[in-house]
Amino acid sequence: MRKFYVIPLLAAAALVAKTNWKPLFNGKTFEPEWYIAGDKSYWKIDAADSAIVGQSTSNTPYTMVFSNRKDFDQFTVKYQYRLKAGCSGFFFRSVNNTTAELVAGTQVEAKFEGGGEKEVGSLYVHPSPGWVVQHTAAYSAKIAKPVDQYQNVMITVKRPYYYVNVNGFQAVGETDAAEIAAGAKRAWDYTGNALATNPGQFGLQIHAGQPQMDVRFRNIMILEGCGDAAKPGFDGEFVSGFAKHPAVYQDNGTCNSAEVDGAFKARLAGEIGRVVRNGDQATLRISYPGAHTLEIISLDGRVVFSGSSPSAFEYRLSGIRNPGLYVARLKTENSAVSQRILVP
Repeated sequence: MRKFYVIPLLAAAALVAKTNWKPLFNGKTFEPEWYIAGDKSYWKIDAADSAIVGQSTSNTPYTMVFSNRKDFDQFTVKYQYRLKAGCSGFFFRSVNNTTAELVAGTQVEAKFEGGGEKEVGSLYVHPSPGWVVQHTAAYSAKIAKPVDQYQNVMITVKRPYYYVNVNGFQAVGETDAAEIAAGAKRAWDYTGNALATNPGQFGLQIHAGQPQMDVRFRNIMILEGCGDAAKPGFDGEFVSGFAKHPAVYQDNGTCNSAEVDGAFKARLAGEIGRVVRNGDQATLRISYPGAHTLEIISLDGRVVFSGSSPSAFEYRLSGIRNPGLYVARLKTENSAVSQRILVP
């Protein structure tokens, strides 16, 4: 076995994901995706708007609309809401329980107060510890659309963080210092909070005690597809068009198919560069951004080089002095590909 040396390179761009936004609400009926918990009289469906509507003109009790599916864990989901009066929100990793509030879990809260939108993109874990990410009224006003328009929200749970994007602003999960100074927040680490850690349901809320409620939810969709098959949960780097919002794809039933595996292997083969020689030194660049192992095998079957790296690297093929054809075998956690290479 030959010795080897590695030189770190910048990580290669993420593999292009096969993605699809799958609707979680059919726009016409609550079932089979949703059900009402609590007083059903406050909820209806506006089929013309494909929206779930919560309305009242007097003090209301807590009422909820829950997803029938209860195992949402790591995911990216998006929805639109329009709030003209009252206090509401979108729950996730939540459970329908027997308390007066009917729910325990994490909420992206929405509140209409003093003629404007409040708590836009803020995170509240009910019943405890309460606010975990709370935005100022000024920041909410900055990122909110006018009250008669729908707000666009995207949530990602990608272990161990929560991310929230509102109307294109990275309200939770921001990395730019200037945006953070203006009121945006970094991703919230949910480690250690039992409620925030557990998988659960999605839920739409009417908050109790509101003198008037007028809220609508529509275009509730989850990101599905295969993403990068080498990553747990088929994670992507970022949602297309949202440079700071990570993507987590739900397996849509095709992620273990031969077609997807073949497509991944084809992309993997493209991560093997060509050998460049400088005097006695030959180098080979592997652009694959994740952990991998590289073997160089002679045509008579001997392994003449072996090396591993946690990310993209340029390998110095020490000891390979004879020019000719060899086989480069690139292995990742979930796949492997072999390709002939020419050593000049």
